[in-house]
Amino acid sequence: MNTIIGKNEFDKNNTCHNQGNDTPLIEISAGIIIIGDEILNAEVADVNAFYIIKELKRIGISTKEVRIIEDNEENIINSIKDLRKNSYYIFTTGGIGPTHDDITSEAVAKALSLTLEYHPEGKLMLEKYTQRKHLEYNKSMLKMVLFPKGAQLIKSDKIIMPGFYIDNIFVLAGVPEIMKEMLKAVIPTLSHGNKIYSFSFNIESSESYIAEKLEQFEKQFEKVKIGSYPYQDKNTLLIKITARSDDIEELNRAKKSFKSWLENSGCKFSFID
Repeated sequence: MNTIIGKNEFDKNNTCHNQGNDTPLIEISAGIIIIGDEILNAEVADVNAFYIIKELKRIGISTKEVRIIEDNEENIINSIKDLRKNSYYIFTTGGIGPTHDDITSEAVAKALSLTLEYHPEGKLMLEKYTQRKHLEYNKSMLKMVLFPKGAQLIKSDKIIMPGFYIDNIFVLAGVPEIMKEMLKAVIPTLSHGNKIYSFSFNIESSESYIAEKLEQFEKQFEKVKIGSYPYQDKNTLLIKITARSDDIEELNRAKKSFKSWLENSGCKFSFID
């Protein structure tokens, strides 16, 4: 695949970052659209969003929004248009198979005001596959390589049929195993954002007890984003606190302050490696 930089015009909160440059101009963000009635009907649990977010985070791309929507053309078109306003990259999963409810490719084309065409290399991949498996080469199968005009393939030796990308939109399969292989092919082509550093610790407390202190820390360390995530381990109420920043020095100062506060708080705590 060729390196994809993304769209040429951005919202005022998004600008371009050149690959290979260690100083991004600004944060690179992503939006994710999970498409499928089966998810909204609780027939299938979505795992794709979590995986994509995790892999993007690894290269400094922050996910700003995730939508789970039905197999509805208008919803897909509107979601793409909405996310394009503020997202450097958009990822969709689902709806690129051969059946009547696989409508993602057509919706992407309409969202970009493009026509559909059979991708020549995609058709060749399909022909070779059907010959190898002694399958009928039919119109339904051809639907899997009917993409917006100008689309490029997302392919891998480990998957049979491709996904595609066009402009800043990456259209991936809904089946998690296939989606992961497609994303592996995409990741090396993406522009990287600032590396995000973090530390986490567990504290045995209630959120109401520590809420004011966390707010003070966020004001004190403006470049550090702090999140609190309560959970229960057997009969013990715990809170996982995570602090993140692209400024390692500021984060280390925050960690030192947190440690000092925790040691004097009277609460049990433990830092997470």
